[in-house]
Amino acid sequence: MAMDIDELIEYYSYAQPSLKDTYRESMPPQEKLYGHYTNSSGSGLLIPLSGKACYTLNGTPYELKPGIILHAGAYMNLDKEIISDQTWHYVVVHYNIAEQDTALFPCYDSHFLIETGINAKIANYGEQLNRIEHTYGKLSSLQLRTLFAALLEEIVTSAIRYQQRDDEKIVADAVNFIHENYTKGITIGQLAEFYAIDIKRFSYLFQKNVGVPALAYLTRLRINHAKRLLQTSSYTVAEIAESVGYHDSYYFSRLFKKQTGHSPTGFAMLDAKKSITG
Repeated sequence: MAMDIDELIEYYSYAQPSLKDTYRESMPPQEKLYGHYTNSSGSGLLIPLSGKACYTLNGTPYELKPGIILHAGAYMNLDKEIISDQTWHYVVVHYNIAEQDTALFPCYDSHFLIETGINAKIANYGEQLNRIEHTYGKLSSLQLRTLFAALLEEIVTSAIRYQQRDDEKIVADAVNFIHENYTKGITIGQLAEFYAIDIKRFSYLFQKNVGVPALAYLTRLRINHAKRLLQTSSYTVAEIAESVGYHDSYYFSRLFKKQTGHSPTGFAMLDAKKSITG
């Protein structure tokens, strides 16, 4: 079940949760694990980073992917099944509330989904918490408290936005996500899947609101980034292709020439010649 937004706001506003610990894990495609249990001494938030999985808590299955956070109470029966061909990466953030408050906030010991939509900030906060927790220093405790509060706030505000989303908001969020992740090999099909929209409708909405097709927009960002790297770095064409989201350097070279009229090597030589001649 998905969590009621008003109840979620009330819970995190008044329960005063405190961070317990965090960890980051990965599972290979198609792996299955049965007969496990959740943390025995605190509730937790599972933040998907990539891939898809089905987690079953006390007999209730939940399909998880980036943009859908799972909340679980302590010591619940847990089965895991990776349901995609992509490695499942995720962060778990455990927390506690005051023992005397657990009866006031049944959410604490419950399992439910929080639908936030794709939000790079949430993933980044989760990974930062995990990293800083293992960094010793006088500031680390303060940083952890601050980051945990920021994470909860971002989860709640994102859940509100997701519930109130409309076509324009979906596209605006997609554009933001593209700008933050275009170097990671994302595809338009994956974007449509993230937003639970048919790819044809997603493409229609994107072009309607942005003015250019989604694939053309993504390609332009990548090619412009590649141009800058060709002008300012000594990377090979293969390295540049990889750094802007293309794992096939030959495909990248063909696409680059189609977009610019020059091969990547030719573009770099032309730019160097312009610099010499002034």
